[in-house]
Amino acid sequence: MQDGAVMFIGRPVKGPDIRVFGRAIAMKHQLGRDEATRAEIKRRPWKSRWPLYIRVHDAEFVSGTMATGVSLSDLMEDLKDNSFASTQRNAARGAGNTNPRRAFMQHPAVELSPEGSMWLSERLQAAFQIHGTIPQDTLGELDWPELASDQ
Repeated sequence: MQDGAVMFIGRPVKGPDIRVFGRAIAMKHQLGRDEATRAEIKRRPWKSRWPLYIRVHDAEFVSGTMATGVSLSDLMEDLKDNSFASTQRNAARGAGNTNPRRAFMQHPAVELSPEGSMWLSERLQAAFQIHGTIPQDTLGELDWPELASDQ
């Protein structure tokens, strides 16, 4: 993950679909900082299976239920092979997978195309305006790590 990359945050729901309900700015992974500590694993045993963190900042989340999020299935239906960078590249060269659903199943952290990013950003912004966002003071109560000031 690169510093400054926009990450859209979603969750699988029935349908099958993914509902995107937030976005944040990514921080580059740093060894020694972005792995669960023994104390964190003791507090949350599931972290022994998934010990690596993706750090983000400036997160925004839609206030409401998963239904208030943006449908990734709608994005794939509307944009088809222009949904993701990989399917768009494959369509342009006339070879490889151009099916966005298959691309997403193969790699759930798939990179959006510029068109996909714009499509999702516009709809997520509309959801923020309609439903509001979770207040930053509420997000501040989450389990944030202590980071050294030089990182």
